[in-house]
Formats: sequence, C-alpha cells, structure tokens
Amino acid sequence: MKRNLKTLATETFDLVVVGGGVTGLAIARDAAMRGLAVALVEKDDFGAGNSSNSLKIVHGGLRYLQHLDFRRMRQSIRERRILLATAPHLVKPLGFLLPTHGHGLRGRLAMGVALAMNDLVAWDRDATTDPERRLPGGRILSLSRCRELVPMGLPTDCTGGALWYDAQMLDSERLLVSMAESASEAGAALANHAPVCGLLRRHGKIAGVTVEDGETGERFPLRGLLTVNAAGACLDSILQLDPGIRVAPQPLSVAMNLVLKRPLLREVGLAVSTAISVPDPEARIRRAERMLFITPWRQGSLIGTFHLPFHEPAEEFCLSRHHLNSFLQEVRTAMPWAALSEDDIGLIHAGLLPSLATTGHESPGARV
Repeated sequence: MKRNLKTLATETFDLVVVGGGVTGLAIARDAAMRGLAVALVEKDDFGAGNSSNSLKIVHGGLRYLQHLDFRRMRQSIRERRILLATAPHLVKPLGFLLPTHGHGLRGRLAMGVALAMNDLVAWDRDATTDPERRLPGGRILSLSRCRELVPMGLPTDCTGGALWYDAQMLDSERLLVSMAESASEAGAALANHAPVCGLLRRHGKIAGVTVEDGETGERFPLRGLLTVNAAGACLDSILQLDPGIRVAPQPLSVAMNLVLKRPLLREVGLAVSTAISVPDPEARIRRAERMLFITPWRQGSLIGTFHLPFHEPAEEFCLSRHHLNSFLQEVRTAMPWAALSEDDIGLIHAGLLPSLATTGHESPGARV
C-alpha cells in the first residue's frame, strides 16, 4: 500500500471517500472489489478517530427487535457473518448474558420469545463449518447457571438470564489495517495525512474535493463522479467548506469505553440496565433504560459504551473529569457489586460520534 498523491491529482475516480476510519475503508474496499475506481483520503492516520474507540463487538442486530426492524437485523447479521468468515483470526464468537426480571418484557418468557425470533431472522448466521466460528442459538438460563457464568454478581431481583451469541474483535486495529490493505489490493488509492480543505463543483454538483498534502502543504484537486462524506464527527466540517450546502448541524455524542485492569468476566459478556432513562421514538416495543456491556478483554475487561451529548465544535473535544465521573456513576449504579474504582481503570477510550438524538441515547448516525 503506497501513498501516491500524484495519482490522486491526475485521475478522475468513480468514487471519492473522505475519511479513513472503518466506515470509509469498508466503503472503499467494497466499491473497489466491485470494479470501481476509488480514492480515499484521511486527514490523520487511518483509524485515528472513533475506529480506535469501541467496545470491540460485532453485533447481529438483536437490539433492533424492539424496533421490529428486521431489514436492519439482516444487514447486521450478514456483516457479522462476513467478518467471521473473512477474518477468523481477528473475530471470534462471544456469548452475552442479559439478566431477566419479573414477568414483563424483561421476563424469562418474553426474552425466550425474543431469542427465538432472533434465531429465526438469523437462520443463516454461520458461513463456516468451523465449530470454533459458529454461533449457537440463544437460550434462557437458570439463575444458578447465570451465577456460574457471572461470579462477580447479578442484580438482586434477577430470575435468570437470556444468553445469545455475537462476535468480538480480538484486535480492532489489525482488522482496520487489514481492511485498508485489502482495499488497496483491490485497486483503491488510499492516502493518509491528506486533509480535505475544499469541495469541487461541476455543473452545480459536488465533483470531488480539494486535498492538502499534510507533509508538504501542497494542495491539489481530487475529482470523482460521486463523493462520500465518511468523516465521522467531522462530517459537518467537510460540509461547511461549501457555502452552497445548507444543512442543520449534526448533533454529536461523547462515546466512552473503559479498559479495566481486572477481569470481571471470563466466559461471556454481560448486559446490564442503567438508571438512565432513554426514550427511543423508533422503538415499537418500549424500552426506557440504557444498556451497558461488560466483556472479557485480554487479561482484563471492557465496559461501555457510555454516551453524553456534546454541543461544541468537534475540534474542541477534550476528555474531562465530568465525562469520567458521569460514566463511573452510571456504572456504579448499574452494577454496584463490581465495586469499580478509578484504580481499576487501565485505559479510557473516548471520542465523538454523530448522533441522531441530542440525549445521551446511543443512536449514532451518518450523513453523506
């Protein structure tokens, strides 16, 4: 993979992608593998933004059941299946346990129905015969079995648990680099440290971007028949380069994940409800709580993802004591039995996401 800016300046591409995170690289890779001429530019290094800040979960869309959004579930299941098949050394199955409560929507019966529907929608979830990469069906577990899987503790009113399987990235950075290499091998021209400083127009339509070489300061046009803005939290900064584009500012959300030094879990991940009320206007089956996930991670644990609204320009984001204290308070309220303290934290992943809502609700979106 070579950084060849001269090639970018002299050709007209079918597709120009702005942003070298996992979303932009996936778009570039897919388009190049379909035979399109593709160019991608990234202002920093590949994956320097939120692609390095995640819970490392490749989910199959179980949460979209509350929206009855089966189309989105199928899309998530397909992408999870592809990653398990094409990157088996970097993605592995992982079980997740959601404690059950009472006899309502979080009861054993209702959750059993939800798991059965999930298995039905995901009938083709396995793309390999390798037993180490197959996803078992969901099932309801007894309270005693849940305690065996989660010895650190469970909610006091827990009646058992719903177990389903998703996937976990063993090394998200390596996966991103592999995606970049695959895109390059398919013919995409990629360049990092190449910020966009203007938008090109032809006959009233966007026809590419103006790019600055971050190493020399030289500017050049990058022409394309179609331009995709995959700049993440900086997508508004790209749109604002053209005064002819008038859109409402994209709300942003602070997204945080904690890497803990001690292992809270070993066999499965755990989903817990928090005390934060999160109205979801898209939900057909109403849910009011935000969920946190704790997963085993190397010799420790990962916990997240915590969201707070952010109302300043993306360039001004800086992790604050307020962000960390708010996250810790939510964790301690949701799972007091873990007795989490700041001394347990080995690393903080924090960044900004485009959001569809101005609450703390986890609803990241994107605009082209």
